[in-house]
Amino acid sequence: MAPLKLNGLDHIVRVVPDLAPASEALARLGIVATPPGPVGASGALNTCFQVGPAETAVTVEFLSLAPDRMGDPGNARMARLIGEGGGMSFLGFDADDLAPARAAFADGGFDEQALLQPGEVQPIRWLRPAQTGLGCDVVILQHPPGSRTAGAGAHELPLLRVDHVAVVTYDLETVSRRWTDLMGAERTFAGQAFGVDIHKVRIGDAEIELLTPGATGGLAGAAAGLRPTVSFEVPNLEAVMADVRARGFKVAEPTHSPLGDRKFTTIAPRQTAGLVFQFLQRL
Repeated sequence: MAPLKLNGLDHIVRVVPDLAPASEALARLGIVATPPGPVGASGALNTCFQVGPAETAVTVEFLSLAPDRMGDPGNARMARLIGEGGGMSFLGFDADDLAPARAAFADGGFDEQALLQPGEVQPIRWLRPAQTGLGCDVVILQHPPGSRTAGAGAHELPLLRVDHVAVVTYDLETVSRRWTDLMGAERTFAGQAFGVDIHKVRIGDAEIELLTPGATGGLAGAAAGLRPTVSFEVPNLEAVMADVRARGFKVAEPTHSPLGDRKFTTIAPRQTAGLVFQFLQRL
């Protein structure tokens, strides 16, 4: 079967018990996000923001559930994550046509739904496979023609784009081949850094880092799956660090990548509703 033709990363979703801490953190960071509120008919609540130009913008979404909808069978995945205190839900990828994804995931089964956004006359269609072999859950989204024109909000922080997300897997070769052979990703790196075996794959403008931790190091013993980290490219790391610190956040000192072409820092997730904000400057 031919690889899927995906335009790029579209959504990064974290489920949280309460949207208020996320909304407050985003406002303090100077990030323009949607007000917390209902989305769709499932009882889901969200606040989200976009990063990047309109044609390649990635939506970072915090998602929760109305208390009276926690017991709905269709909300079981979200309810489980909320019961665990929150967790990463899925990566969404944009496609012009869902038909290839239906064929690719037919054997394992999938859920397909339509979501009508406020003010829109045509719904976003999305397909969620029951099993992916990709090391994390994914959703394939098909936007109505002409709907991807809003672009990112005018954030006070100069977030240029989403550079990468990360997935922990203990079967690196198999999962990496699944990304390239099924999802049509381009492998851009295979090696080791920080004591972690890494394969990087690119879809559109963003990379997915596939990581296998060693016996020691910061990721030793990490659970398999999507990591709670989003890396944002910025034009000047020191300026962003000074800005973020002035807003009351604690920020780690910069780290230079052993790959030699970037430096980065992070905000600890306890300050940002469980999501690690990484700021990265390419050198």
